[in-house]
Amino acid sequence: MRLLIFLLLLSAPAWAGERGGSLVVRTNDGRKQFTLAADRAWQLEAPKKERFDASGLAFWNGKLLTLNDRDSELYEIVLGTNQVAALQRTPFFPHASVAKAALKSEPRYDAEGIAVDSAGNLYISEESQRSIFRSSPDGKTVERLPIDWTPVKKFFGRDPNASFEGIAMSETKLYVANERDAARIIVVDRTSWRVEDSFFVDSSAFAFGGPHYSDLSFWNGRLYVLDRNHRAIFEVDPSTRTVLAEFSFAQMELSEEFVYRTAYPTGTMEGLAVDAAFFWLVTDNNSFGRVKYLRDGRPTLFRCPKPKG
Repeated sequence: MRLLIFLLLLSAPAWAGERGGSLVVRTNDGRKQFTLAADRAWQLEAPKKERFDASGLAFWNGKLLTLNDRDSELYEIVLGTNQVAALQRTPFFPHASVAKAALKSEPRYDAEGIAVDSAGNLYISEESQRSIFRSSPDGKTVERLPIDWTPVKKFFGRDPNASFEGIAMSETKLYVANERDAARIIVVDRTSWRVEDSFFVDSSAFAFGGPHYSDLSFWNGRLYVLDRNHRAIFEVDPSTRTVLAEFSFAQMELSEEFVYRTAYPTGTMEGLAVDAAFFWLVTDNNSFGRVKYLRDGRPTLFRCPKPKG
């Protein structure tokens, strides 16, 4: 246990001990550094209290959606007035529809990221087959996007559990997060569905294994990259591919109330959504309980006010 705590502290950003929500410092590359603190947190409760490995977050028609990475269906998060949020199944991406559109039929799909376009279409990234699926706004039509990944295949590893971990959508681009081993943000043109480019961003702090891109979100002209290994969010200018700001949630995630038991020293955050006032984060804790509540394996949803400055 002492070794695990040492590794967690070593991998956390050096500025994680500052007060939540405060502007900390500018780094040599000009990025601002902030720390995040949650003003609300909820435990996500699945139907029939089944195991739920939350991954991905996105807003659609005012509803906050997530998925269970043990298959493809989307769930709506219904926030309670207490510390519990109910998960309700939606009609989006049922297993049978994804199986018809997929490269091959599987007993389950490893869906990870969620995105929404301005027309109300929904998208998910599927990790094991490296595929992006699109659903119509009514949920009745599901198709696999015809993207040729050849230009970025050199970044793909052999681990089927370390590929397309998150996606985000601008008006003209689809952004896909290649998770780790060779962490990469892939840029796809939405008109031609061709891979246009790819790039790499990193934390200003050190963590064993480098960045693990575990989700993406696009808001107000900026791409936000969730890095679970550094326990940070990067605000990226998509035109220059530079990090403008870095937001640490290490202090929050490792606090006595919320720290989870884990099999690895990496963080547990795998879902990110951004709106005008908040960062929304959700854990994929693989049914492990928090250290303080060992028998409670529910994921945690955090709402973090955006820091001033």
